[in-house]
Amino acid sequence: MAAEVIIAIDIGSSSIRCSAYNELNIMASSFKTTSSVKAVSGKISIQSTGALGKTLLDLVEECLDETLEKLDNMDETVQVVAVGFACFVMNLIGTDKNGNIIGSEATMSYACSSDEVANEVDALRRELGEHKALELYKRTGAPLHSAYAMAQLRAFYRSNSDCVSKVIKWKSICSLLLDRWTARDDTPISYSEASWCGLINYGTCEYDDLVMDLLPDACRNALPKLADFDQVSILSEGISQQTSYWKRWPLLRGSRLFLGLGDGACANIGSKCTVPMHGWNISCSSRLSALSHWAVRKSQL
Repeated sequence: MAAEVIIAIDIGSSSIRCSAYNELNIMASSFKTTSSVKAVSGKISIQSTGALGKTLLDLVEECLDETLEKLDNMDETVQVVAVGFACFVMNLIGTDKNGNIIGSEATMSYACSSDEVANEVDALRRELGEHKALELYKRTGAPLHSAYAMAQLRAFYRSNSDCVSKVIKWKSICSLLLDRWTARDDTPISYSEASWCGLINYGTCEYDDLVMDLLPDACRNALPKLADFDQVSILSEGISQQTSYWKRWPLLRGSRLFLGLGDGACANIGSKCTVPMHGWNISCSSRLSALSHWAVRKSQL
């Protein structure tokens, strides 16, 4: 009888790790370093990373290659039952009418701290006023800040750059990978990914009405569909026979695929911090942060 295994792919801004787990241990893993997010601009080096010209998506897939090869070479037979993602958030990638990535100029991430976007944040504060801004914060869980998508999207569409008209759909890194593996071009992003964009009302799990009013029509029409990480039926069928991945990854035939989740949320769940009393975060730099109920209460005094 084959040993059941799940694979977790962790896509960070400075590294990628792919690990295979059984019920008790890590059975195999692989690791690659990358530099995928640019300081200040927050743009994502999605098309080429490093001297070899590999794309970020290529590096993720090579990391998965190595882990699957290790599993295939084990003495015992394994069955990969599921593949999931944890990814740095926020990340948005613009694609054109053919589903192709436009380039780093049509990307955005949590790392943005540009003057242009900061000015957009200030403009939003003036436009909304303190009360509306606070109510929006309560609904989305995201303050008006350059790290979130609304100010970045407004600045992008206001810029009138050549690539603005090319963007037909915004996607996440994980949804792009799943598009490739399933021969689709409409994979949604998860509520987890979308919530970190600061665009959704987490009470309804839909794009917030006020946020939509504050974005131009072209942007609203290009926003990705939303779904819970495990509620996309086509992903339960695994990789598509219509793709080269069917031959490349025989161990993943029939494996259930999941939408991406925010890496911070995954870190807390993996650390057994599933209640409001405690929170932990371990970054790629090995920095460990802890939040206790006492610290939360103290910060509210």
